[in-house]
Amino acid sequence: MRRNILLAVLATVFGVVVLVYQLQSPEPLVAEHTVDEYRADARLRQAMFGRCKADPGSLGETPDCINAIEAERLESRGSLRDLPTLGLDPVPGK
Repeated sequence: MRRNILLAVLATVFGVVVLVYQLQSPEPLVAEHTVDEYRADARLRQAMFGRCKADPGSLGETPDCINAIEAERLESRGSLRDLPTLGLDPVPGK
C-alpha cells in the first residue's frame, strides 16, 4: 500500500513538472512579413535589414530577420544577365 501511494505521488509530481514546463515554453515565432513582401517594399526591407544587422545577437535568427535578409540578398544581387560586360580580352587561340 505504501508503494502504491509513493508511485501515485511520484506520478503526480512528474505530471505537474511536465505541465509547468509546457506552459513556460514559448510559442514558435511567426514572421510578420514574407520574403515577397520585403522584396516589394524597399523601405520596409531596408528598415528591418538595418535592425537585424545592428543587433544580430538578439534578432538575427528571428523569422522576420531571416526573411528580410533573404529579400535583401535577392534584391541586391539581381541577375548576372543585368551586369555590364567586364571587357576582358578573349582567350587566345579560341
